[in-house]
Amino acid sequence: MTANIGPSFRTGFRLRHAVALLVCLCVILMLAGYFSVSAGQRASLEALKSQGRALTETLISSAQMVIESDNAITQLAIDKLIDIEDGFNFASGLKSDTMLESWRQALGADKISLIVNRKVKSSSATRVNFLENASIESWLDSLQINPDDEIIYDFRTFGTERYMWGYFPASDTSGLFAAIDWKYGQYGNQNLSLYYLLNQVGQETGIEYIMLQNPDGIVFASKKVASMPRLSDDPFLVGSMQSDTTRSRLITFQDREVLETVRTFKSSEFQGLFRVGLSLYGYRQIARGVKRQVWLAVLALIIIGMLAFGIITGFQNVELLKSGLEKAHVISQSLLDSIPGPVIAIDSRMRITDINAAAKVHLGLPSVVTANINYIKLFPDDPFQFEQVLKSQRSASFEKAKDHRQFFITTNPLISSDGVSIGAIAIAQDITESRRLESEAESRRRLSELGALAASMAHEIRNPLNAIGLTIQRMKNEIKPAGSEAEYQKFIDGLRSEIKRLNEIIEKFLAVARSARPPLTQVNIGGLIQNVVELFHSQAQAQKAKLTYDAPIDLIVDGDKAALTQALVNVVKNSLEAVGPDGEISISATEANGKVNISVKDNGSGIADTNLAQKPFYTTKKDGTGLGLATTSKIIADHGGELVIDSTIGKGTRVDLILPRRKA
Repeated sequence: MTANIGPSFRTGFRLRHAVALLVCLCVILMLAGYFSVSAGQRASLEALKSQGRALTETLISSAQMVIESDNAITQLAIDKLIDIEDGFNFASGLKSDTMLESWRQALGADKISLIVNRKVKSSSATRVNFLENASIESWLDSLQINPDDEIIYDFRTFGTERYMWGYFPASDTSGLFAAIDWKYGQYGNQNLSLYYLLNQVGQETGIEYIMLQNPDGIVFASKKVASMPRLSDDPFLVGSMQSDTTRSRLITFQDREVLETVRTFKSSEFQGLFRVGLSLYGYRQIARGVKRQVWLAVLALIIIGMLAFGIITGFQNVELLKSGLEKAHVISQSLLDSIPGPVIAIDSRMRITDINAAAKVHLGLPSVVTANINYIKLFPDDPFQFEQVLKSQRSASFEKAKDHRQFFITTNPLISSDGVSIGAIAIAQDITESRRLESEAESRRRLSELGALAASMAHEIRNPLNAIGLTIQRMKNEIKPAGSEAEYQKFIDGLRSEIKRLNEIIEKFLAVARSARPPLTQVNIGGLIQNVVELFHSQAQAQKAKLTYDAPIDLIVDGDKAALTQALVNVVKNSLEAVGPDGEISISATEANGKVNISVKDNGSGIADTNLAQKPFYTTKKDGTGLGLATTSKIIADHGGELVIDSTIGKGTRVDLILPRRKA
């Protein structure tokens, strides 16, 4: 005996399992660290974006306040000039240069001119050649002058000086022009200017630049900005110009990574985009510190996890194996239960290893039947021929009937990879419907052949019958019997009766073979059944049979009333002939799933072969034609229905005439 000193399968499996779990844990921890770092960076960046948005919106609010304040100061200064100008006498100014000089000093203007018909008539200035008359007249020509206006003004810049050009209309054709060195508001005090505000804020730590830019270029910017691309060259900035929200992005500014926030700015004096660039240096420093701490924590957790897996042995393998086995069994059972036909598998000792739900239903087994039950105890007659298959190790295929259902059974041996028999499996397929369809197809084929034969046979048989009828008529009228007149008359009547019977057989034969679609009308099934019952009422009483019916009055089908009546008459007639004294016949009509079922049940002698009974000329009666049920089957089929016969010898017969219900 050789000792096995190598690692067992169980131990090897546990080691592999532990290694896999360790790898998974490391991956999970690394992913957790990665996502934690990423989440922290995203959160920090989002916070920085929020700060940038807040700063941008604050700067815009401050800029608007500066501009509004400057506008208010400017308006006050303009109003003061208007008040001063209101005290001037324009007529005296035209006559005296001294008066014009005093007006200039009163207004604090660098130059003042009297205007007539948009032309300079006289002027007074602080210095010679200051502001050519042609420039003044050109500016006046560009104006739309309304004499009701108190002042029309514009601001002009010459070098570093900013001047207010104002025109005070005196009439439709004359007025006073003044050019004033403007020292009010932000132009008089640099600390009040928007440029000063932006430069002061732009020098704060963490701010790379602040600027106001429009499609023409940079309106003003902090000192750190030398140049910037045009707005039209940057799709992000073009989109921001069309947006009313503050937007952010990461860009490179002077080889440094910057978070830029932008927002549209609109005022009476300036329009464009406010762009604020925030340094990402501090953000990157914080992010690197957080990343280092997170990865150190992840490394510590991995080491702890490895130590834990090294100490704790894998007792969970058995549970995992049990769970996998149970799952495989559930899947296997689900697959078996999904098969519509019965399936049974046994092992080599005839114990059931697998059985599906269909087998339990069709074989009448309780739902709690489990594996390892002896097959022979449940099925002593071995309906699946397992014993034969296990002995011969050959497959067997056969048909078997149970509970009026026909099954095609295939039983195959189960052979292991080394050629050893480990059991067998049987699969049963319900072929009842296919057999019925085959039977219907065969019946229709026979009727089709019968139709071709019927046309010629009716002609060939009726011609001799007509000749025989004429001969019998002549015999009755022309031949005098040598014997008794009564016997001769009885002979003639017998011949006529047989001829009539042959004609009736031919009519039934043609009715079975005829394939024309019947004319359809609305047929009340309740009324039809009542009429047929009344027709056979006397015959049932005469043979002491009980004939009853139960049919609602609202069942309507589309059909040929005469043909359907004939079909039901044939079935009821057969039932009356099958039951003896004290026999019972019941007729009922029900509706389900869009179909009407007329059911005729009796407790008569029964039918040995229900399929054969529907074929033409099959009969067990001495004087029967064998065309009754064949005719009924043909009529029901022509109406798109189905004739179903269920019969047991000695117990009775049930015939179902199934028709499609009339559509609403």
